[in-house]
Amino acid sequence: MTKAEKSEIFHLLNTAEGWVSEYRSKLPMPEFTDSPEIPVITGNFFSIESISDSIRACSACKLCKTRKNTVPGEGPAEISKIRVLVIGDVPDDDDNTSGKPFAGKKGQLLDKMLSSISLSREENCYATNILKCTPSRDSQSIVSLQNSRDEVAICLSYLAAQIALIKPEFILALGQTAAQILLGSSEEMTHIHGRFFEYNGIPLLPTYHPVDLLRDETLKRPAWEDLKSFKERIINVPMD
Repeated sequence: MTKAEKSEIFHLLNTAEGWVSEYRSKLPMPEFTDSPEIPVITGNFFSIESISDSIRACSACKLCKTRKNTVPGEGPAEISKIRVLVIGDVPDDDDNTSGKPFAGKKGQLLDKMLSSISLSREENCYATNILKCTPSRDSQSIVSLQNSRDEVAICLSYLAAQIALIKPEFILALGQTAAQILLGSSEEMTHIHGRFFEYNGIPLLPTYHPVDLLRDETLKRPAWEDLKSFKERIINVPMD
């Protein structure tokens, strides 16, 4: 949406409020800016790498100016082997440096979590994040991502393309922010972890992010229970 369009809408709403309340509103006009153009991502991709190339070339939002690397995702080259899509919230500094999701200590822990239920990024999982670029430190809070920012809308279109191509059997949502965005929910992780939901017809289970577990070891037990439930669900749906 352009700056002019936003200003026109504000003027119309301001006028309408005056009609309803029978007095003329004196709210000052905010300083609007043009929203970045959200790329239209359709089903014209024939490989995960082609989506990754599009992400690497993306300049649709301000994050392209500060990133070192984009972080499209990581998994087996043969998408037919992928059963589970693992989705976090944002790449961090380690990911920004490496260009790979879940790098560093959190990635080592994630690999152990997946291995405990017979999953791995090398064999049958594809790992990615809601955002494909690392936000600046002052915008990495949970609140900033929940406010439907332009960056989230843009990156969700890339995520939609990844899902359409991979066709995962299950989604493992890591962390409260990722789960809330995917589910369109404001419920806290304490209420939704370990419960199965659906995301566009795909079974989705939220659990704690590896970073959460590194910060608070008391969360490891509930996370392990979540993973056991996830494994049981996978076992009951044999791979074609």
